[in-house]
Parts: sequence; structure tokens; C-alpha cells
Amino acid sequence: GLVLGGRVGFHFFPSPEADVVVGNVVMAPGTPRRDTGAMVQEMSEAVDRTVARLTGDGTDLVAMSFGSVGRSGGRQFARIVGDQYGGLTVELVPSDRRSVRTDAFIEAWREEIRPLPNVERININARAVGPPGREIDIRLRGGSADDLKAAATEVKSLLERFPGVGSVDDDLPYGKQELILEVTPRGRALGFTTQSAGLQVRNAFQGAIAQRFARGDEEVVVKVRYPRRSADSASFLNLFLRAPDGTEVPLSEIVTLRQERGFSRLRREDGAREVAVTGEIDETVTSLGTLLPAVVDGGLDDIANRYGLSYRFKGKAEEQTQSAADMRAGALVALLAIYIVLAWVFANFSRPAIVMAIIPFGFVGAVLGHLALGFDLTILSILGLLGLAGILVNNSIILVRTVDGYIGDDMPLPEAIVAACRDRLRPVLLTSLTTIGGLFPLMFERSLQAQFLVPMAITIVFGLAVATLIVLVLTPSLLVIDEDIRSIFRRLRGQRGEAPAEAQP
Repeated sequence: GLVLGGRVGFHFFPSPEADVVVGNVVMAPGTPRRDTGAMVQEMSEAVDRTVARLTGDGTDLVAMSFGSVGRSGGRQFARIVGDQYGGLTVELVPSDRRSVRTDAFIEAWREEIRPLPNVERININARAVGPPGREIDIRLRGGSADDLKAAATEVKSLLERFPGVGSVDDDLPYGKQELILEVTPRGRALGFTTQSAGLQVRNAFQGAIAQRFARGDEEVVVKVRYPRRSADSASFLNLFLRAPDGTEVPLSEIVTLRQERGFSRLRREDGAREVAVTGEIDETVTSLGTLLPAVVDGGLDDIANRYGLSYRFKGKAEEQTQSAADMRAGALVALLAIYIVLAWVFANFSRPAIVMAIIPFGFVGAVLGHLALGFDLTILSILGLLGLAGILVNNSIILVRTVDGYIGDDMPLPEAIVAACRDRLRPVLLTSLTTIGGLFPLMFERSLQAQFLVPMAITIVFGLAVATLIVLVLTPSLLVIDEDIRSIFRRLRGQRGEAPAEAQP
């Protein structure tokens, strides 16, 4: 109830606090390289102003920083090069040695940046560690590039309406102005096609291979093309193309020209165009498991249907889905293996069920522990539960074996249970307390880099503590219930066996 009601949340993998922050800037296409460099310099100066604002000096906050012009930093823009791209990477001192948190630094840095003219967008992200992929990664696919860009813009607007969501962007950036050539009906009548016209234009300005020959160990390629100095707009407009019958026709007579702003890159997966809308989540405000269903209900389906696109979740959402499926299968196999081993040891089919009945109460203790200490369940909490299952059955196994030993000495079941509980009370408590004591320091670890391990320690400590108190009550009760059920079946079998005897004359 605490988990489903949202009082105890679930966060797939809480990453340790990042020490590296990457700022990217994208200028308008055609922006000179010096203007991009000036914007990168402004971002660097904004870092100095941020440090002065937060600490008064930079000795205990920034370890180093470096910028790049012509190529943005970070993973999202790593493949894009051009004079309009720039980036600044800032490495902070280790998180345990500074009082300013990374999120606070990013927010202050964003406020201190003064954008110069021609800046299209500025994106600042922390370089997170942990599972691969972004926290928010929505992939739209299908349709034309214009439809993908329009849909991505609407999805970004949708995400920005949710609290705790920031650094929203897409990987379909606009590029330079493009000149679009379309063959006219007159050009088609002369035998030109889009392919033939485009090939001749390309060969004129980029060159056509006229010959290849070997010279020593190398192959020499000879290209024929216009001189570089004459490859301008005037030469383009005065270009003549050769028709299939050998007639030379001016380019302007067979094509129409129009200018459009194209995209600097188009991504495809399995042959379909795709755009990724990415973002980051403030874990103190919301979680991925809460956000994604809200985004779908908030209009993601309508946007995809309006543009005829499909969508899917990648990044950490995909990792979370795959990990959950693998862990469900692994947990089922582990529980089945425990049951088979116990059935073989006890030579009984009901005793393993009695021993394993304590496992769900370990989950109860784990959830109560997370609630008491204010932590969310994580993937490591689930791993801790799987390990806890093996620990919990130990006390139950020994208790059941002790009861069976007393029964083998012809002691009635109630007296055997009381004697076994009395004998095993001290060993059960000591075994659990030593395990709890060993994990207790980790549960209260203050290091920021070790915080992601705390939920696993909470799971084992609280799960073991609650289950230890319950095992001395639950297991004896189930043994008596099992014996009552066996007595009922024995009585029924006895009545069926006596009925034919009474019918004899």
C-alpha cells in the first residue's frame, strides 16, 4: 500500500552526484567562428561570476575548465561539427569537498550567462554516471523531417510544463540555408530527371572522377571540376546541363530554385527517420516512473497521432523496463530453486512453503525502513531483497529442522514447537544482530558518492529485523496449521476406508 500509494517512491538508479558539467551553445547557421568563440568566452566568464556569487572565490568549487569552438561538448552534440557550435566543460572539485551542490551550480551558471546575438540555444547538463542513456529520452519516428521537428517542438513544450524537468532538447538541429532544385515539366520533356540533373550539378562543383591510375603503391584519382575560385553563385546560375540527346540547356531553364533551411543531420534507425527528445529530472521533485505516464496522458499520444508518428521510450526508461523484466525472471528462478532444494532436504512438499513464507515479510520491513529514513526504493533495493530472501530462510530452516528433530523423539507437536523456539531464540537473534550490526554503518554513510548503496543496506537491515521478530511466530503457526490440514485429510481417508467395511453382512 505504501508503494502503490506513492508514499514510498521508486527511483530506478540514483546516480552519484556528478562532478563534471558541460555547457553547449548553438549559434545561428552561418555565424562566424569568432562569434562562437566570443560566446564560449562569455560562458567561461559566467562560470567565474557564478563561483564568486556562490562562494566568493573559486578555490573550493571549480577544479578546471576548458572550451571548444567548432564542436560542442558532451554526448548529445558529440558528432556535430561546425563554426556555429561551441562548448565549455567545467570540472568541479569532488562533491565531498564542496558545499555547493551540482544542481545549484548549474542553475546559477544558467542565470549568469548573457547570450550574445545569433545565439539559438544554450544547453547545460551534468555528466551523469550510472546506467547509460538520458533520464528522459522520447523517440519519435516515421514521417518527414519537417513533421518530426514540429512534433519534437510540441513534445518539448509538453515536457517543460511539468515541474522538475529541465535541459529539454532534441537532436534534430537546423543547419545552413539550402538551395532546392526541382525539375520543371519542360525539363522532364527534355529528358532530365531529378537524379540526372542533380548528378551533373554535383559533378560540376564537387568533381567527377575521370581516371584512376596506380603510381607506386598508391592509387591516384583524377577529378574534373570547376576551378575553386569560380565556384560561386554566378557560376551556378550560368551552368549548362547536357540533355540525353546531347543538347546543352541552361540550368535555370529546366529547374526551379527555392531556398529552405535544412537540418544539419538526420538520424535513422532500421531505415526510419527518428528524433530524440531528451531532458533531465530533478529527483527531489519528481521521478521517471511518475513523469512518463503523466506525459502520455498529457498529450503525447495526440501529438504522435496528429503527425502520423510512432513513439517509444529509450534511455533509462528502456533500461528500467529491461532490468525489471530480467529481475522478475531471475527472482522466479531463484525462488523455484530454493523450493526444490528445500523439498529435497526435507523430503516434504509443504515444509519448503512454510520456510519460504517468511520472505514477503522481509519486503514489508524493507518498505517500512525506506519510509522511516526517507529513501525511495531503487534497483539496488530490489537486489537487496533477492539477497535478503536467502538470508531469511536460514533461521526458518533451522527452526523447522529443530522441530522435526523433537518430533522424531516422539514429542507431541505443540511441545516440540515450544522447545524448538526456546532453543533457537538466542541463535536466531545473534545471527540477525551480527548481520544488522555489520551493515549499520553503511546505512548511515554520509558520503555523497556512496548514497546509492544506502537503499540496499536499508533493505537488508530492516527486512532482517522485522522478519526475525516474525519468524518465531509465523513459522510455528504455519507448522500447526499444516498439521491440522494433514489431520483433516487423514480423517477423511480413514472415513472412506471404513465405509465399505460397515456395508459387509
